[in-house]
Amino acid sequence: MKLRILWSFIFLLIIAPQVNFGSDRCRILPTPQYCEYLNDKVILSQREIQVNYVVPPRMEPQIRVAMDLISETLKELGFTVNASQVSMDKSIPQTGLNILLLPYAQYSEGRGTDTILSEDDRQTLRSRDAGGQQYVLVVQSQGKSVNLIGGTSQGVLYASASLVQLIVKEGDVVAIPAVHLRDFPDFKYRMAADWLMNVEINKWSYDWGDGIKAYSQRIRRKLDLCTRYKINMVLAHGFGWGADFFPGFAEMMQELNQYARDRGIKMVTGGYGASYGIAYQSGPLYEEAPYLGKVFKNRVAYPDGKIYQCMGFSDSKDPLIDTRTLGSCRANEELNAQKAAELREYVERTEPGGLYIHHEDFGEYDGTQASWLQRCERCKKRWPNDDLKALDGGAGGLANGYGKLIEAVNGVRNSKTGYDASRDCTIIVISPVYDTGSLSVKEWENVLQLWQNIGRQLPKAENVEIGFREIFPLQGSTRKWVYYFKHTMSAAKLPFAIFMFFAGGADYYLSDYPAVPTPAIDRSFLGSEAIYNASGGFNQEPMQIIDAEYSWNTRSNGFFHDPSNYEDAVRIWKSYVDNEARPNEIFGKDGLLEKVCECLYGRTAGKHVSKIHTTFEVVDRKETPPGMWSKLYPMGVLWRNLAEDSKGWSKNIDDPNLKKFLNENGLDSPSYHRNMASRWAKWERISNYGVRCLDAALLESDLKPAARPDLEYLRETISVGAGFSELLENLHALLASGEESDGSLRESTKKRSAELQAHIYTSFKTQVIDPSGGDIRSWLSALKKINQLLNHP
Repeated sequence: MKLRILWSFIFLLIIAPQVNFGSDRCRILPTPQYCEYLNDKVILSQREIQVNYVVPPRMEPQIRVAMDLISETLKELGFTVNASQVSMDKSIPQTGLNILLLPYAQYSEGRGTDTILSEDDRQTLRSRDAGGQQYVLVVQSQGKSVNLIGGTSQGVLYASASLVQLIVKEGDVVAIPAVHLRDFPDFKYRMAADWLMNVEINKWSYDWGDGIKAYSQRIRRKLDLCTRYKINMVLAHGFGWGADFFPGFAEMMQELNQYARDRGIKMVTGGYGASYGIAYQSGPLYEEAPYLGKVFKNRVAYPDGKIYQCMGFSDSKDPLIDTRTLGSCRANEELNAQKAAELREYVERTEPGGLYIHHEDFGEYDGTQASWLQRCERCKKRWPNDDLKALDGGAGGLANGYGKLIEAVNGVRNSKTGYDASRDCTIIVISPVYDTGSLSVKEWENVLQLWQNIGRQLPKAENVEIGFREIFPLQGSTRKWVYYFKHTMSAAKLPFAIFMFFAGGADYYLSDYPAVPTPAIDRSFLGSEAIYNASGGFNQEPMQIIDAEYSWNTRSNGFFHDPSNYEDAVRIWKSYVDNEARPNEIFGKDGLLEKVCECLYGRTAGKHVSKIHTTFEVVDRKETPPGMWSKLYPMGVLWRNLAEDSKGWSKNIDDPNLKKFLNENGLDSPSYHRNMASRWAKWERISNYGVRCLDAALLESDLKPAARPDLEYLRETISVGAGFSELLENLHALLASGEESDGSLRESTKKRSAELQAHIYTSFKTQVIDPSGGDIRSWLSALKKINQLLNHP
């Protein structure tokens, strides 16, 4: 194990610094680790292009996807492609463009002198540290050959994803620059796309109300987008293990998971393993949709035995809900068996690529320790030690609960589809204790000991990751959490790796901004097996690619942060979360955002789109109530702001948090409503600006055809955002008004509400299949509340 760690370190020293962009900056995203232009190009001058794919005798799905990707790219440029497959053990044609798509093991078999690969190339391709995703791409003008050599077939696919970004049309010909790439990811798994609007919880951002077939086709298209930018983990569904929300749900998910697997992508579903926070936690993250599975109770016997208390979260939005009864007893084996059976059935029916399994929502150690002291008599008898980190204490109890779920998942196999959960499904265990804090050496030591003792009692499964939130260097030192966790696991000969949940804004949790620069800090978490940049819905596809850039190559094109101390890390993180710092390297002219938008939408169309991610209005502190933020961007996702604003839809404010806000800012109810009317007026103005930007993008001749439906839909949602902004401006003006002007304002507000509702039903389909309702149902729900208020003052 020590030798492997040493080799990993040497590998990074040898390979990582060798970035050479030749005479031009590399135009590939994510930026390759090594890129050298060779001052030549391959020219294909015929309208009908002969492409000879040299492939292994037995092809894995990724090779087929790679061939399709290259052929489709040439066709999109207006050329006819005459493609043939040539087995590597046959003679290679002398005419046409020869493209080798070979894993290194097969490429190196039986070859004599190899003049294509350097020793650094071969060392990269042989390494196990990149999980087979590494590749070398060499384009040679002599002989018109393109060599795509991967650590495995997945590496070959990623080489093809880089190649298609190099292929350009120059007049009537196709040109491919002669280039030498050597590339590998900094993180094995890169959850750069979060298709849920509500962080990791729920609300499908790609459910546009047009039914199962259209949704399924759209997800396939988005999985293809992920393939192009080497995103291999997606948060796709949550929160819960139900599988019968509508006829065909499980079948649809199974098919989409297979489509993703063929591209090396893991579609992840989130749910609970204990505690069921959606049942009791407050705020729009939890209140806007139900839990999508069974909420188990601690019972003496099932199904109807007496309910009893065990450990649990202390705060509840509903005093009638006892959080200590919500499936938290680890010693109740009948309960454990029922939870395992539900999870096993979900895996059997949907064949997911990953499971994000959340437990009690205690981030830090002390709260979990206090909860462990509240455990039931069953747990005390089985694990008598009051110490949370002890093998015969909390570590033993937590490990028993995790272990039952891991065994249930890893026992799933399907001989017909070839699915094997122990190989194909990553199990991400979240909480208790996912945030150590960075102020106390003692807490770090406690958490390391806790997870080592939990790990010692878990099944030794290679597909298990332990989830942590962003943990910055220990205060007063340069020590980093990831290194010490890996060292602790290695010392105990345990296989468990880190899933790093990096909350950085643009997530409807820390901010609702469309883009933030926080992925530039990803390098701080090197050594984690997976990184989750918690952003990137349908309205944030440029953010998805920025996430992909930094999770593949944490140094990007040279702009990144790797703070060595706690104070610098927190300062940079906070300034980026709030978009107080907006580095030109990302948001400026010719920065990363413009480059991403050009790749997604076209050179001129992309410049228009980038504006909706960089243009905002600032509101006063008194216009920024709890749960909202001070910068207003064109609003294409509404659910959270509608939920937060609805707490003030009464003449006299009675919501406790809003009353506290009023007291802190010296406001009364009428002045609060006047401030909110001002806020929504500004939001209307900036959202209408966003509509104009997208109108301009849609008129550009270089707009990429595949992007048109996305921009058309985004334009319509921002239009709805402008409509709601106008409506809520009027509603708050009404709530601030006296009786003398109430009547006319009420009628004009009713009229605007009716017009907006008619617009939604005219411009959108409302066959929402997302069991949490997506964004569309939140619009209709908000309109229903507003109309009730207007009709029954």
